[in-house]
Amino acid sequence: MTGSNTSDTAPPQSPILEDRSQYTRSILEQVSRVARIGGWKISFITQDDYWSEMTREIFEVPDGYIPTMESAIEFYKIGENRDKLIQAVTNAIKNGIPYDIELQIITAKGNERWIRGIGTPEFKDGICIDLNKAALDFLESTRDEILGKSVWDLVPPELSDQHRRTHNHY
Repeated sequence: MTGSNTSDTAPPQSPILEDRSQYTRSILEQVSRVARIGGWKISFITQDDYWSEMTREIFEVPDGYIPTMESAIEFYKIGENRDKLIQAVTNAIKNGIPYDIELQIITAKGNERWIRGIGTPEFKDGICIDLNKAALDFLESTRDEILGKSVWDLVPPELSDQHRRTHNHY
């Protein structure tokens, strides 16, 4: 019979259950694109910096761009913005204090842009091994509206609801 299950075969699994990590990655990419949130990681062990696709888009650099800590700092507007970033990163690395700051950058194409920078240090045996960062891009006209909201407040309801249903957050 067409469309019926026999007792010796299991019903097909949902694509979500078959590859949860792929599903999670897909949701995170959608959230990143919709909310314009980029990820950024600095490893002090390997001396590698990683920028997500959205981070490269926010900073208007080419796909193959490989940042260094020094080159990344150059994007921040000279003066208060750059000083604030250097102080926050130094405090995170030396004292383990995460940061959440609003900064102005000048992109590789010369455009001024406001971002919300969030950094979380990762320690092992009392030494900072990684700095995980997020950059939230926002237009000046919506800056005051976006500040203070959680990431989930910025995600369209259908994506947020889908995530909560899938991961039993109700």
